[in-house]
Amino acid sequence: MNTDQSDFTPSDNFQTREQLNEFFRGLRELDHACRANGSKHDRAIALICACIDEGVDTGARIVGALKRLGFNAQHVGKLLHDYTGNDPSRHHWQRDEAGRYSNHC
Repeated sequence: MNTDQSDFTPSDNFQTREQLNEFFRGLRELDHACRANGSKHDRAIALICACIDEGVDTGARIVGALKRLGFNAQHVGKLLHDYTGNDPSRHHWQRDEAGRYSNHC
């Protein structure tokens, strides 16, 4: 597993390296918890929602975070595209004019 976190400098969303490490630790724990009952597809959706909740809310940063956890960047990008929209019954998140995602839940 890649331990380089250069895509996520503390000034981006986190005040300290500890906060950055905690963010990735939390994502790994969520991924592990979802493994028992979820497909990689479902796990990626849960992780995308968690990223957005934590303020990692642009496409490039979401893709980068999940890529670091071993997910295929193209798959994550497709999920972002396919589940973006204004209808919460069909979409998991929406994107504003600035390119920032927010969860419907």
